[in-house]
Amino acid sequence: MSLFEVQTHLLEDDGTIPNSVLPLLVYPGIVDVGAGNSAEAFENLFQGNGWDRSWRNGIFAYRHYHSTAHEVLGIARGTAKVEFGGPRGV
Repeated sequence: MSLFEVQTHLLEDDGTIPNSVLPLLVYPGIVDVGAGNSAEAFENLFQGNGWDRSWRNGIFAYRHYHSTAHEVLGIARGTAKVEFGGPRGV
């Protein structure tokens, strides 16, 4: 049994953004962003799962996709409005 709610979204190819056959997974509250250095907590979580090549920065302001890789994203501070799957996604 998971301690965290996992939201799943299947994002279909819309003719512009190909998307993946694998679902988008959202883990709200997986890191307590109010407790200490949440950016470092995300980096430790990612590295602990073998997700290397981390970087800290903002979110791109333009649509893009990764045709050969998956991406993990953690919001450590502030707020963000992020579009996944193109304009018909979530």
